Amino acid sequence: MDGEELGGTFVISVDELGVNGLWSTIKDLVESRVPLQGVTLPNKVGKPVAVPKLPLTFVLSTDKRLLRLKQYSHSPVTWFRNPVTHLVLVSTSDVHEYKSTLRAQLKRVTTDVERDWGGPGAGTEWLILYVRPFELEPGDKNARKVFEKLCDDFGAKRREQVVRLDVPLQAFDTPTGSGGSRTARLGGSSPADYGVVGQASAGSNWGLGASGLDELAAALRDSIRAAFEARQSAYDAEVRRLLNERRDPKWSFTTLYLVKDSFALMLEGAGLW
Repeated sequence: MDGEELGGTFVISVDELGVNGLWSTIKDLVESRVPLQGVTLPNKVGKPVAVPKLPLTFVLSTDKRLLRLKQYSHSPVTWFRNPVTHLVLVSTSDVHEYKSTLRAQLKRVTTDVERDWGGPGAGTEWLILYVRPFELEPGDKNARKVFEKLCDDFGAKRREQVVRLDVPLQAFDTPTGSGGSRTARLGGSSPADYGVVGQASAGSNWGLGASGLDELAAALRDSIRAAFEARQSAYDAEVRRLLNERRDPKWSFTTLYLVKDSFALMLEGAGLW
């Protein structure tokens, strides 16, 4: 996959904040809601159209394809390739750690996203996904306090930008023959201890009791729609600007063609072309 460029489907960049391996642990649970359903996006004339199933590609922020793309992120020719949403993962129950370290890191990450991938036309959004530490009970007071702090510090009135995901340990149980369940054999308590979680066969407990996936899907729908609308408006404005400059001696038909083609590819990725 590393040799392929991004852009065929809408890209969600994933950033693990302080917990290596967290994404590989919850990846299959999150991607179980892909393609994303119930999305409404404007078509090429601005009319809202229901997109029954929207394909998404989740990519770690350290992926070489994203790192290559970042230097061109503000070019209209590559807007359609940019991540539509940056998903930032956080998992801790330590309120002091959040206040002293993680809060500043989150502010830096969201600021970097807006600077490196945002701006006029780029249409990039961010979401924070708080993953309750797996070994804790859903009603754990410290986990609740951390999530509330996240909402206070990074929540937005216009739409949900902080979502909580609760995944009990038994959700990772998969049949392992005589060795017992996967959770029992792993015997760890940190996300990295569980490694990559694959979807199990029928009859297992894989994904059982996980909550927050519906809320995450709803937040993704809202953020994707906001990014898409921003990019569509920017593409329209850029095409008009280039058409109005046709008498300029330095005017380039190639540039106009590439921008219009990029716009068409964005619409095609959403099934609107």
